[in-house]
Amino acid sequence: MDLLTSLALKYGTDKGCRDKDNRFTPYYHQNLSEIRADIERVLEIGVWKGKSLAMWAEYFENAKIYGIDTNIRFRKNDEKIETMRMDQSNKEHLAKLKEMTEEFDLIIDDGGHRMNQQQISLACLFDHVKSGGIYIVEDLHTSLPRHEQECGIDFGASPCQTNTTLFMLNRLKSGEPYSQGLFISEEEYNSLAENIASIDIYSVERKSGFLSITSIIKRK
Repeated sequence: MDLLTSLALKYGTDKGCRDKDNRFTPYYHQNLSEIRADIERVLEIGVWKGKSLAMWAEYFENAKIYGIDTNIRFRKNDEKIETMRMDQSNKEHLAKLKEMTEEFDLIIDDGGHRMNQQQISLACLFDHVKSGGIYIVEDLHTSLPRHEQECGIDFGASPCQTNTTLFMLNRLKSGEPYSQGLFISEEEYNSLAENIASIDIYSVERKSGFLSITSIIKRK
């Protein structure tokens, strides 16, 4: 078991590899293990009870971990972890966050998982990732039709799925132009296209057969 997966088990976050977990940590460790000592600032969107913040704080020994959410059950403000109440779909909140912080080495979006939230956050915050840094969008299964989701919730995906975050990332990955119906503008889309070095999308089948999907986006 790799270090990050063992820390996910230690803190009880669902990013790990227990039966009901999303099984993301092996892919994250694969991409982050060699640079983790150099990581100085990490942002996670989605705090909840702070389990993954604690995991990141131990994994990145030299980093300050920031967490934002609209509903924070875990509050902390010390030299290692700082949480703030912010709405990831509110551009004014995200602009304020950028004013308050230096560029991040790593951003993880584990927030509300709605199409508008994922896309607005990525468009607003990607330029606040350091050159060579990483932006992760988790739980892209919410882009799938409701009958294919374990939770069956409406996350704002259209019936044809052409407004979904997964659709958008696949277009960016293959170099295709902007598509009407997304929750960001053509200008924002083109800015992402110009600054993204690579996009890797990982589909992980749990033991239950449910598909979890995450992405690792690297900045030029």
